[in-house]
Amino acid sequence: HDAGRRAATPKPTPMPKNICWKATVRGAPTAPIVADGLVFVANDQHELKAFDARSGQLKWRFVAGGAITEAPTFALGAVFFGAADGWVYAVQASNGELAWRRRVGPEADYILAYGRLCSRMPINTNVLVDKGIAWVCAGGISYDGIVLAGLDAKTGRVVAKNDTLGLTV
Repeated sequence: HDAGRRAATPKPTPMPKNICWKATVRGAPTAPIVADGLVFVANDQHELKAFDARSGQLKWRFVAGGAITEAPTFALGAVFFGAADGWVYAVQASNGELAWRRRVGPEADYILAYGRLCSRMPINTNVLVDKGIAWVCAGGISYDGIVLAGLDAKTGRVVAKNDTLGLTV
């Protein structure tokens, strides 16, 4: 919508006449994704929700430890996303149960940003899953460093890691 990457506009928008269903998502929603008959959407209120793609019925809701600002990723029967708390999450797509979570940054330092507590090394990127590896970056301010990690998509185990400051994590 704007330079601040807000996903909403205060201006009214015309609605298509053939809407099948609609749902209310609090806060600033991410782009939705559709997979396995479900629609997944997250928001900056720490929520990931799964809706039935045909009926719009809420199937499950998962609450993370921080704001989710980027669209989740579906792969291998799971939904992957990062949050402002500095953790990467893998949630079972069928029922919303946590499969694993992993901190990518070096420590649990928290700062106040935009009126909320968040990690000094937040996850503000999508998670890319390729050949069983979930790739993600933590950080976002160059003087704090940026960490790129490859995590085993099934277990969350770190299989590759690189950072801009030579940190041992």
